[in-house]
Amino acid sequence: MTLPRKGKQWRTLTIGVAAAACVLASMIGTATPAAAEQDTDSIGPSSADAAAVTCVQQGLGVDPGGGSYGTFGPRTVQAVRRFQVENNLPNVGVVGPATGALLAARAPAECAGRLPGATQPPSTDTRSYPGCPVLLESQRNSCVVRLQRDLNSTNPTYNLPGTDLFGPATRVAVLDFQGRNHLPVDGNVGAATADLLVDQAEHASGSNTDAPDGSPQQTDEIPQGTGRYAALGDSFSSGEGAPEAGREYLDDTETNLCHRSDNAYGVEVGRTLGMPTDFVACSGAVLHDYWLPQSERAGQPDQRSAVGPDTSLVTLSLGGNDIGFGGVAANCAIGKLARIGWDANCVGEIEGATDRVSNVRAPMASVLRDIHERAPRARILVVGYPRMFPDAPSDQCSTGFPGVSFQIKEMTRLNALATALNAEIRTVSLEAGDWVSFVSVENAFAGHDACVDSDRDRWINLMHSPRQETTKNESYHPTIAGQAAFRDRVLGCYREPATCQS
Repeated sequence: MTLPRKGKQWRTLTIGVAAAACVLASMIGTATPAAAEQDTDSIGPSSADAAAVTCVQQGLGVDPGGGSYGTFGPRTVQAVRRFQVENNLPNVGVVGPATGALLAARAPAECAGRLPGATQPPSTDTRSYPGCPVLLESQRNSCVVRLQRDLNSTNPTYNLPGTDLFGPATRVAVLDFQGRNHLPVDGNVGAATADLLVDQAEHASGSNTDAPDGSPQQTDEIPQGTGRYAALGDSFSSGEGAPEAGREYLDDTETNLCHRSDNAYGVEVGRTLGMPTDFVACSGAVLHDYWLPQSERAGQPDQRSAVGPDTSLVTLSLGGNDIGFGGVAANCAIGKLARIGWDANCVGEIEGATDRVSNVRAPMASVLRDIHERAPRARILVVGYPRMFPDAPSDQCSTGFPGVSFQIKEMTRLNALATALNAEIRTVSLEAGDWVSFVSVENAFAGHDACVDSDRDRWINLMHSPRQETTKNESYHPTIAGQAAFRDRVLGCYREPATCQS
């Protein structure tokens, strides 16, 4: 097993990065994209133009709360930063030319004149390369293979994989190319961008490397079971709750409690398949931590950096922490203990988490697209979450605290929360493409759930003391046997895709 990979051979695109390394150099002569984004014409917390701020909020789909459209408050800053990270823009929290150019496509048409960098008229192009349509982000088209190859020829640091998917990294490279060559910066590939790419790529390579039929030359395939394996995810993937008795977690420090266990399903899958494994799953991870280093885990890199062209298998469980899946059962048990009353319940908290399930879809889809673009030959196995309680629970199911039990209505709702979250993640996975499979573990603990009396036969940890910093987060996470059940589901899906959702 290989722990988090150091010194990647590929690198995230740190181009002039952005949508408009663009107008920046020529129009305002700024030295860096980050500085250009914070130019005096940018839109931020000090902006007095309420209409422009509203355009930003509409483009991002932000509900600023309190009826404060037109005020660039904390929610808007957070949404701008998230948008900038997901699009490889300078993460400055204000809207300059690069961010504004991308937002213009999402905001109402009347906002085009109010957003920095969004002054270009709509394109009238009908083609990109001869015989190819205008190429746009999220398209799958054989012409994208040529686009990525030509971009790599003009600037090898783009390091695009040569697939038919126009993903986020390809869009950033297009934006950078357009900005460097004083083309309209919109991230789309029309005739002007494609024609200039052809000229520059042919000049750089000295010849056209297409096959006789115009398709790109075939690249080497990575056979199944070879290549690298990236084990991403949150505490359900890191092995939280499944260390060997008396042993500490792998590579934990005082400031980085990722709680990675040698018994985590990802480690076991890598061992079984004999694949070098980049194990970066980390307790507490949310979908945003795929893109950025996990802020409360000092030294934990972004999980994206574990995925590259030589990756042939990726597993991940993410989304649970975004809605509070892992914590809601523990909070419920602690709350019941604090109130010392059987009638005290946490139905409202559980239903609130269920209401947030739909928030997982868009960021999960972005993560899956990016993984596929970075590792085009990889199978991606998205692992769901388990139901913790039996289908027909009794009212004698202990929380782990003596004399404190869950109510039936709490357990049925917690099970329903797992089902709703899995349904959302399954839908995103199936919509992504045939390179993604959803691994169902919803019923993996049947007969071994939280209501089983025997510690040996129960595959999920009950509530640990909230005063024990090193073990409190293990509550309601899989035991070693639970992780083994996950391992078997993942390996079964890997070997027989028809079993993935059973």
